[in-house]
Parts: sequence; structure tokens; C-alpha cells
Amino acid sequence: MENPHPLPVPGMKTLILALVVLAGWLTFNSPFSQGAQPKEKLLILIEGAGDFTALSRALEREFNLRPEKLEVQRFHWSHGYLRVLADQTDLAHLSDQGMRLAAMIRQVRARNPQKELVVLAHSAGCAVALAGISLLNDDMVSKVVLLAPSVGKDFPLIPALASSKNGIHVFYSEVDTFVLGPVIRVSKTADNARSVEAAGRYGFKPLARNAAESLLIGQRLRQVKWAPKDSDLGNQGGHYGAYANPYLGKVVLPILMGEEPAVMVQTNTP
Repeated sequence: MENPHPLPVPGMKTLILALVVLAGWLTFNSPFSQGAQPKEKLLILIEGAGDFTALSRALEREFNLRPEKLEVQRFHWSHGYLRVLADQTDLAHLSDQGMRLAAMIRQVRARNPQKELVVLAHSAGCAVALAGISLLNDDMVSKVVLLAPSVGKDFPLIPALASSKNGIHVFYSEVDTFVLGPVIRVSKTADNARSVEAAGRYGFKPLARNAAESLLIGQRLRQVKWAPKDSDLGNQGGHYGAYANPYLGKVVLPILMGEEPAVMVQTNTP
């Protein structure tokens, strides 16, 4: 049966990337200041296509008083500023960047097994996050939060769910009708050159092949659907709605940090 989510077979470019990682040349880049003291929790931030740094800037606003024990690192993966179409459609590049992410997380884990790792990604950055996390051992990251993912709603989530100890939390909106509407019909989803139904608009609809996978989905996939009442917190339901103030600080970040949101949110599983 043909795989509906083909990932490129690693080639010479991928092997070179892996050697670079093993040589220790691959490093994080961060727009946030870092203290000399080691942090207990690492937040890995993955922007969407085009490297607009919108998520970084929104977090800088919210993290003016961020916890002392939290380190924030931005994972650079884009082709470059404004190169939205290349980022969204270059499946080989997305696969390579997922391998980079997985190798980097393994490095962090090897150096500090006790450090808690959480991942926050937006739009096409969610494709990189899922590609990388799917390559990790079980429970290697603590939690993953995906904002408006531009991957297909039927993306095979099982490997990523197994690697995410406290689950994958997805923010999606049926009124994300421009970027995940006509734009996605042209570019297709970031994981499948044939799919036009993005999880950021419809939520994930994962396929369970057995009872164990059904249990994993039920325990670890949490989806937060946009509701009209979210407009009171600035989130109008568009592609960047989850960035809004105070929605980001009152809803998204508490879930990311393992705290209770300041307002009630309805989560669901498929």
C-alpha cells in the first residue's frame, strides 16, 4: 500500500548533516538572553515558514518575567526570511531538519538526562517538530505544543505521541480559512504534496491500527479547538490567533509549562 506521507530517503546531504551533528558543530541559536546557571527546563521554539520570528517576539513579550529555571532556545530550520513557499513545500528539507532536531535533543539528553524538554512550534514548524520527535525514544521529550499546524490532519502521529511523555497539545481553528484555506490549496500541507486539509484547521484525525495505539491517542493527544469566546482574549481564530495577548499568556503558556490555564479551555481527542 502506498504511504500517504512519503518522507525522502536520506541522501548524501542528510548524511553530511548527521556527521556535522556528531562532530559537535551543530549548535542552538537563541534570541533570548541566557544566564550562566544551568536551567532545569528547556523550551525549544520552532517558528513557522518564512522565518518571520513572530512567535519569538510574542514569547519575548510574555516572558519578561519568565521563570528563572526556564531556558528558551530557538531552533533555526527555515530556508530564509520570507521564503514561505520553499519552507512549506521542500519535503526533503523538512525531513533533514527533523533529523537535526532529533540529533540535537539527543545531545541535550546525553549531557543532562534530568533536564525537562518542551517543544513549541507553529505552522510549518510543526512538520519539523513532528519529524524530529518521531525519531526519538519513548518519553524523551516532556511535552509538545503545536499552534495551527500546516501538516495534514491524517499525519501519522503515533511515533511522536510515544516520544512525548506528557502528550501533544494542538491548537486549531476552523476559521483559519485564509492561510489554511486557499493558500494551503496551492502549497499543499507541509508533509504531503497531495493533501490540502491541514490539522491546524480541522484537528488531527489519527489512524489507530490496534488497541495499544488507540490508548496512546486517547492518553496523549489533546486538541484545543478555537471557540468564539476566545475572541475575548484577543484570539480571533486566524493563523496567528494563538499568539494574541492575553490568550498566549493565559492559555497556551500555562499548558506548555504544565500549569492550569487562567481560563477554562475545552480539549478533545479524535
